[in-house]
Amino acid sequence: MLNIVLVIIVVIILFLVVSYNNMVKLSNKVEEGYSSIDVALMKRYDLITNLTEVVKGYTKYETEILEKIVRERNMSNKDQMMDEVQSNILALAEAYPTLKADVQYRTLMEAMSECEEHLQAARRFYNSNVSAYNTCIQQLPCSLFANSFGFTNKEFYRYEGE
Repeated sequence: MLNIVLVIIVVIILFLVVSYNNMVKLSNKVEEGYSSIDVALMKRYDLITNLTEVVKGYTKYETEILEKIVRERNMSNKDQMMDEVQSNILALAEAYPTLKADVQYRTLMEAMSECEEHLQAARRFYNSNVSAYNTCIQQLPCSLFANSFGFTNKEFYRYEGE
């Protein structure tokens, strides 16, 4: 009888350890996903800064506006601020056809397009990991003890620009 009780206790402990480790793994994947978004946003910021430098040669007034926007970017609202800057740069390219012909400008715009694709993929990766993590901690039996171990729901990355 004592052996059966010991086996049951060992099985429960093993189950808790495996479940805990799974929740830690999923939580770490969520953090990794968020980090990927942050890296892509920083790359996007750098590209926009470089585009601003290229545009400087074509106009003075608009460049001052772009520089002000870039300086005042808000780290907690990177997506929307950078969308504004990018829209301004595209509008300037329309106003200055020779700018669109500039090799450096075209190269940077191609890099910007690749960066946007990477950013969208990073957002999808993050949200996929959040979904897996939230599902894990909400389903039985993990839901019975997830909160006790400090595992709470993560927020999906919501972006109004898409």
